[in-house]
Amino acid sequence: MLKKILLAGAFALAAPVGAMAAMIGGSIDIAGSVTNNGSFVTDGGVTFNGNGSTQLATGDFASVPAPALGDVTLTDIAFATPGTIWEVGGFTFTATGFFGIDQDTFHATGDISKAGFDDTAGLLVFTTQGINAIASFSTTTTTVPLPAGVLLMGTALAGFGVMRRRKDKKAA
Repeated sequence: MLKKILLAGAFALAAPVGAMAAMIGGSIDIAGSVTNNGSFVTDGGVTFNGNGSTQLATGDFASVPAPALGDVTLTDIAFATPGTIWEVGGFTFTATGFFGIDQDTFHATGDISKAGFDDTAGLLVFTTQGINAIASFSTTTTTVPLPAGVLLMGTALAGFGVMRRRKDKKAA
């Protein structure tokens, strides 16, 4: 019995232990000025006129003051080459893909990152109120299912089943 306990302890100590940071949660609304020559579809992207400002921030983004006028660094967007769209308060949204591109709106999927947090999947919804007008967009974190939890639970239940079967065989 002692041998089994020592062996289990050795396995526990040898198991890799990873450091985990928290996922980013919340949403942030940003406004700025854009030049739009008629349609995002024909333009193939967005040209910003300077920096933007935060309008509302919740969750982990609440540390970003609103309105932080001119504090949001906006990077021109080319739909063909996804990349960083905005940076503020140490947070960065990097687009990985675009969809729903229309005359004055589009959506982007991507990663939100900040030091001390795990990169988190995010969704950006971008709208304008006319040509050469104010653009507003909201970026929210999205939940990603964790299949490892299901695997861990299934393995634990299978282990209990095996232990029960062995106990029943010993009793018989």
